[in-house]
Amino acid sequence: ERSPMSLDTDLQYKLHDLTQVPAQQNYNNEDDTQPRIWYQRQIDTSEVLLDGSSSLRDATFVVEVNALDPDAGAALAETIQEYFNGFRGSLGLTLILGCFVSNASDDYQFRGLDVDDGLHAFAFELRFLL
Repeated sequence: ERSPMSLDTDLQYKLHDLTQVPAQQNYNNEDDTQPRIWYQRQIDTSEVLLDGSSSLRDATFVVEVNALDPDAGAALAETIQEYFNGFRGSLGLTLILGCFVSNASDDYQFRGLDVDDGLHAFAFELRFLL
């Protein structure tokens, strides 16, 4: 069985490949240029059948796009959302049965921003079924 980290790494490479923008998991480096992408795993569950074998795995990531230029940030967020919504197939070494995009929850607190940065932020969730 695959390590759950392979999806994290495959997602990081794809986010960078799609946008040509730095993508970091769980932290923002203060030296990073902008725009930038920050993402974090929110949920990772696996269904177990009665015989003990694994069934579907459900992994959800929150993704933030931060940019000084609101149009550039919105365009990057839209590029990512359009690519992943309804995606199925290989994502690097990970076989994706389906991916679905949704808005971040109403009470979501942006993590990639400091109050004085002046950055515009766009947040959404990517839910992967594996």
